[in-house]
Amino acid sequence: MKNLLSYMVLLAGISITFGCKKSAPSIEEDTQIQPPQKVEVYNSDLEENVIKDSVFYYTKLFSLWQDYMPPKDLKDLNKPDLIRNNYTQYFKRGEHVLDWMLSLTPKNDQTGQPIDRYSYLDREGLISDEVQDAIPTRFGIEVFYLMTEESDPNADLYIRMVERNSSAWQAGLRRGDRIVSINNDTKIDWDSQQPTGFRTLNTYLNAASLQVVIQKPEGTLLSVTITNSSFVSNPILDARIISSSGKRIGYLAFNSFAAIEKPDNGVWVKTAMYYVFEEVLKGLQGIDEMVVDLRYNGGGAVITAEYLADWFVPSARNQELMYTSTMNGYFQREGWTRPGGEFGPVYFNKRGSIELKRIYFLVSKSTASASELLMNVMKPHMEVIMIGTNAVDASEKIVKENTYGKPVGFWELPIVNYPKNPHKNVSLYPASFKTYNKLGEGDYFNGMVPTTHVWEYNELFDFGDPRETMLRAAITHMHSGSFVMPSTRSGGFLRKNKAMDERIQQHSNTRGRMFKFNNGTLRLKE
Repeated sequence: MKNLLSYMVLLAGISITFGCKKSAPSIEEDTQIQPPQKVEVYNSDLEENVIKDSVFYYTKLFSLWQDYMPPKDLKDLNKPDLIRNNYTQYFKRGEHVLDWMLSLTPKNDQTGQPIDRYSYLDREGLISDEVQDAIPTRFGIEVFYLMTEESDPNADLYIRMVERNSSAWQAGLRRGDRIVSINNDTKIDWDSQQPTGFRTLNTYLNAASLQVVIQKPEGTLLSVTITNSSFVSNPILDARIISSSGKRIGYLAFNSFAAIEKPDNGVWVKTAMYYVFEEVLKGLQGIDEMVVDLRYNGGGAVITAEYLADWFVPSARNQELMYTSTMNGYFQREGWTRPGGEFGPVYFNKRGSIELKRIYFLVSKSTASASELLMNVMKPHMEVIMIGTNAVDASEKIVKENTYGKPVGFWELPIVNYPKNPHKNVSLYPASFKTYNKLGEGDYFNGMVPTTHVWEYNELFDFGDPRETMLRAAITHMHSGSFVMPSTRSGGFLRKNKAMDERIQQHSNTRGRMFKFNNGTLRLKE
């Protein structure tokens, strides 16, 4: 087997050498960290061998939890055949290698599961497309089951979110629409689908196209055909100024931190999303209050979180510390987190003339990563009010949900590259850095705790509608200092609609992910 280092340089454009002056990480002896089985050997697929070896190499080198993974001495990564002979040949696929290495990370003190539930192998090039170029591939809708007073005890299928520019958006589908039928099949309600594990519904949602009949909130029916296709996404779901009792309230809802800049031949260039955000944010200047709706935002590019923080921070806090980062021991010693380093301290650089004393965030258990970073970096500099969601567990107990909990991030490490067929590319995203705000707060692995919780689906209106439950709670608090409306009981909005547990296959490629991009010239050195 060829020395891993030699082909890693070709694959990722980085070179790595280790000198004798480096002290080895303090972990268990290698003999105590063995693959789960060492009987069956999988070496026949040459490309998969490279993927498996690369996953092992990169994860060990870049992981925040490097010290928990073999080999004990980083210099051993350069030994010919060590990785394959001792580890990767006993796994069938790269994902299996990654899963095993993540299982070695420390256990979460609340869940008992490995702390690294974030590192990811992308085999289709979808993540890079979606974050850097805002090009997702899907119908553009998120659906869920909702038990209403009319459907109780059954639940109907509703649209929770529609992405702009998607086939569903172009066809006129919107949040709050009830799906009456798919491909002329009306048996898509909870009682019909739940006994078979939503098999039929999941088949529909993974098809190339769908014929859908929906009922609008006002009762009208609409029959459309939507396609599962790529589209240039605009992650902004809604942006407006709401006039309420003398206050000008800015509202911004978006579902992804699509990159505002990206590297191009070693130079940073602005993306189309930069100009979209610029237009929206300039239109919000002169507001008295601000509501940022991140309830379905699973994260994205760190640079976009920094950009938005620069817009919202008070002028008096300009040039103050926004956040710091930490990495594993090797990169800490190499100076990557020092001032001027790739992950050195980041400071506010105030943009625009929005001046706020406080900011409201609408969040849910799907709010993750770059979303959490934005909220966390604002906390030391202004009042941050988070409005979260209530849920009901299997025993009918009320659960006050935190955000997702991901204070770590990564960047793309290419493994296999097909210039003529990029959807066959393979890249690894190992959790490599962790962020902290000015006060050193950042270990929210179990989520950030909202200020208050409401029942999201009490009033299922579209984004930006002041009658929508979560936005209504924010506006109520602005005027009265309370989140409780006169028509509600103590402790939050009265639940009259219940979102059902669901097992519907509909995943955003960026959910729960936070990315940093280098300009293509990054080199690791002794």
